[in-house]
Amino acid sequence: MIEEVKKRLKGYSKSNVKFSNHATQMIILREGNKSEVINELLNPVNLIDAFPEDNKTVLIFRLSGTRTLKLPVIFNKGGRKCLYIVTYIKRYRPWQRIVKEDVQ
Repeated sequence: MIEEVKKRLKGYSKSNVKFSNHATQMIILREGNKSEVINELLNPVNLIDAFPEDNKTVLIFRLSGTRTLKLPVIFNKGGRKCLYIVTYIKRYRPWQRIVKEDVQ
């Protein structure tokens, strides 16, 4: 499935990428930037996982050894050629591990 998604992503251009209000707010809150998201989507060499969830496809990109980017997207929302970014989730794994250890 990953290779199919990579091939599909390469068929889009920067003008085809649309962000929901929620995604834009999360990018600002988590100190990300839209150009990083667009670059990852249009050049999906760092895509490590993709799976369907409801009417979305969840894309997971490896940014570094400790950071991943999770992007739920809708392909061709409303019948138009576009990549609609539902939200933006940047994960930092060691931080998650510390929280998990504190809870236990």
